[in-house]
Amino acid sequence: MNFIQNLTSHSITEKITSVPFLATLSCLSFGYYWLRRYAQGSVVSKDLINQSDLSGKIIIVTGVAPNGIGYETARKLYELNGTVVLAVRNTKSGEDTKKLIEKDTKIKTNGKIEVMYLDLNDLKVVKEFVSKFIETFSTCHILINNAGVCCAPHSTTEQGIEKHFGVNCLGHFLLTMLLLPKLKEHSDSRILNLSSFTINNISKNDLNITKESVTGMCSDVSKFNLYLRSKFAIAALSKRFDRSLQEEKLDSATSQENRPKCVFLCPGMVTTNIHRDMNVLYLILLSPIRLFCKVPYYGSQTSIYCALVTSLKGGHYYSECRDADDKVNPLVKEKEVQDNLWNICMKLCEDYL
Repeated sequence: MNFIQNLTSHSITEKITSVPFLATLSCLSFGYYWLRRYAQGSVVSKDLINQSDLSGKIIIVTGVAPNGIGYETARKLYELNGTVVLAVRNTKSGEDTKKLIEKDTKIKTNGKIEVMYLDLNDLKVVKEFVSKFIETFSTCHILINNAGVCCAPHSTTEQGIEKHFGVNCLGHFLLTMLLLPKLKEHSDSRILNLSSFTINNISKNDLNITKESVTGMCSDVSKFNLYLRSKFAIAALSKRFDRSLQEEKLDSATSQENRPKCVFLCPGMVTTNIHRDMNVLYLILLSPIRLFCKVPYYGSQTSIYCALVTSLKGGHYYSECRDADDKVNPLVKEKEVQDNLWNICMKLCEDYL
């Protein structure tokens, strides 16, 4: 007993309180702090925030669950006096989210929050959402297509479309198409589509996308590759949407800089509930990496930046609050790829347009 007491009181204590040990511990802690902070990425400048006022702007954000990118995006735009429509699958949860945003907003705001039912899993519901939205608000200034699924079980939407393509891409495609007339009413309106840097892993061999290949559960394709395909489609379609806006003559006074724009962006690697469907073993293996992933606040920064910056370049890819179109997969820029995806989505949505 005396031996143990002496060991505890002298040997271990001496090692723990030794200068080299404390210095090493301090260096490791300091290094981890700055490495994790660096991994959080860029933030919107205070100047841009301070000069932004979204009074009178009607904004739709899909996918706004707490502890998510959409939640943080909606909260900041509400804080900047915008009227933010939370497009949600569960209106009761949406009302709870609304209360939480109002509670989390510490400064005085003239913004408003509305909750509306939207299920991207069903194109019929998407069309109903747009009808009710136009009845209520009559116009739209900013559409943020943020919602999505990742590595969800193999399944289909109500229309029989593979889940990832149907929810991430097709549901937002129809939503955008139906809202385009209202977005075109404003020369500074914008459509923000959330994609992913992982689309750079897609090669020409992966691009055999047809109407048939996105129909059904696609059980022969890995869930992650289905996610990648949907995010690639979002990127290519964003460029195709902006091509249409660019080519359309809104009026003689409208320049290419002063027109509605569509862009796509990557929030970075963010720890959100989108990973809830991933295999448990896979999540465990990713745990070390997740330590350095962004938290939702930092993951929302590029979305907020694109919603506010006046010099937004239509059709471009944004990452870390800057134009990164030179870093995106070149396949996204091929008009043939864009037009193919456009025609597929138009065909799949024809009964709802």
